[in-house]
Amino acid sequence: MLSDIRDVVYVNYLVPAEKLLPLVPEGLELQRLGPDGKYGLFSFLTYKHGHFGFRVLGGLRRFMPSPVQTNWRIHVWDPRTNHRGIYFLTNAITNGFQALGARLLAEGMPMHILRRGEVGRDEHGMMQVSLDPGLGTAPDAKATLSSSSPPELDGAWRECFNDFQDFLAYCVPQDRALSTQPWANEVTRHEIQLGIPLDHCEPLRGRVESKAAAAIAGEAEPICFRVPSVFFRFEEEATDRLST
Repeated sequence: MLSDIRDVVYVNYLVPAEKLLPLVPEGLELQRLGPDGKYGLFSFLTYKHGHFGFRVLGGLRRFMPSPVQTNWRIHVWDPRTNHRGIYFLTNAITNGFQALGARLLAEGMPMHILRRGEVGRDEHGMMQVSLDPGLGTAPDAKATLSSSSPPELDGAWRECFNDFQDFLAYCVPQDRALSTQPWANEVTRHEIQLGIPLDHCEPLRGRVESKAAAAIAGEAEPICFRVPSVFFRFEEEATDRLST
């Protein structure tokens, strides 16, 4: 699978580990942060696909749709293999056909359908993110964000990271999704390639409203940033044993 993605907006929350532990699937562990591992990272990403389709299509991929997608995830690891990656809490997309394809063809991809999704700059240069689930089960969000200087970390963020660059070095190079299937005694790995240079991450500041995010992060204040473009490559779905 390939996609010429643009306008990836990351919204990131530090959350007390005990609030995230119930969300971690059997067989995986939460990546803990800060003193005594008392925090974990919860993020949601929203972006615009660019002709999302199978690489075997070659030039015909330009006829594939370019929906808006959002991924909601926590950072986990497999203690048996030491593989580190993210676990998808939920995902949603504006194209029903691609939502169905993700559900049928990929393990650990709880894909929902958005009634409407938007991400991009408005006429005033502000980044706008809008996720409207309608009457469905997709997550909601509305954000208005502007470019800013790198934030000065304080509070829990300062306990976990030295500075914004240190945070990016942890958050961005996560090119693996992990899920478990206890009935099959398997851990599934989705190996992808993004190759995002950290200096391409543009800090953002503004207002984020989301009932879905608040249900997980409470009143925590997020740190946000944008990646202008990414060439997404889904390389492999692999499995490891869950137990011997």
